[in-house]
Amino acid sequence: MATAVERVYARPASRARALAWPWAYAGESARDLRLDLLRGFCVFAMIVDHVGGASFAHAVSGAGEYFVSAAEGFVFLSGFVMGMVYSRIAEKEGLGAAMKKALLRSWTLYKLTVALSLIFGLLLVLWKYDIGPFESWPSWVANIVTLRQTIYLGDIPLIYTLLMATGAGALWLMRNGHTRWLLGGSFALWLAYQVNPDWAGNFPWPIDNNTQFHYPAWQIYFVVALVMGYHRQAISRWLDRIPRMPLVFATTVIFGLMLYLHLTGGATLPDFFQREDVRQHIDGWFIKGGAGPLRLLAALFTFQFAYVFVTYMWVPLRQLSGWLLLPLGQCALYAYAMHLLVLAALYGPLDQLNDNGLMSNTIAQLGVLLLVWGMVKSRFLFNIVPR
Repeated sequence: MATAVERVYARPASRARALAWPWAYAGESARDLRLDLLRGFCVFAMIVDHVGGASFAHAVSGAGEYFVSAAEGFVFLSGFVMGMVYSRIAEKEGLGAAMKKALLRSWTLYKLTVALSLIFGLLLVLWKYDIGPFESWPSWVANIVTLRQTIYLGDIPLIYTLLMATGAGALWLMRNGHTRWLLGGSFALWLAYQVNPDWAGNFPWPIDNNTQFHYPAWQIYFVVALVMGYHRQAISRWLDRIPRMPLVFATTVIFGLMLYLHLTGGATLPDFFQREDVRQHIDGWFIKGGAGPLRLLAALFTFQFAYVFVTYMWVPLRQLSGWLLLPLGQCALYAYAMHLLVLAALYGPLDQLNDNGLMSNTIAQLGVLLLVWGMVKSRFLFNIVPR
């Protein structure tokens, strides 16, 4: 069930303007279901990519090999929704109330991060898998509790904890008219990581075994989305000046070109781009953990296309996938936690699926997906696991 905060995060959207289309999203509730559907797809991609190996489902999820992964989508959507939700809280209850709720949410995420990391780590040890740097159990537990060490798949809730705490300070800046300072600081921190990742990667403190989600780089997705959500009305008024048809066409063409380059591996690019030194530079600018400049650009067009696609293809998408994706998207944090616990309990057998063929992996992935969906629908442990 959605919380009181979640229920008010968006007002009903009017039918897509300036482009008559019978399948367009028209706004069905006070909640923008397009965002839920997109988050639900991210949950789908996350589970499929974390279970087993190559499968038929990877043709839809991207297998984490596309220019943008589900993780960027989660972070961006979380920032956007936070901007919408907490701007309204600040308007109705005051800035102090909004900041307090953001910090309490961060505290909830912290507790979930520690609990999941400890449980998953202990089960990985039982399955005889590596959990990263280890001196002793007391030292390892202390590092997990103080967020100075993470483990595989425990790094995602950890960065959410930090980002939500960042959001509380960002609310103060935006409420006091310092949005430009917020964006400037976010860009400066991101740029520092691009220039010197060894130095900037220690901000806000060193985190052992954190190989993927580096806060100085990834915070830019969250902060930019937070600003967009907070100032959504002003941004909407500005976008209303742009003709819809050219925007939809341009977005679709650019995304199509990106997808073509991904599928062909860039083999059709001019010879200059096939040189080894050039390819190394390009690959470096697409690094996921560092949120390189080309990856940011790819994310910009991918997110824009996803939103346009869901807006104008809403009716068939809702009918075909809404039963699955909407519940998962509305309980995305819960879905992440429960899929991690399922993975922990079955990590050994699931890991052995990597070499068992496409069909075996597909069955396992869809099985875990439906199991988590069933947990959502039955509200399993809803009174314990946050949503």
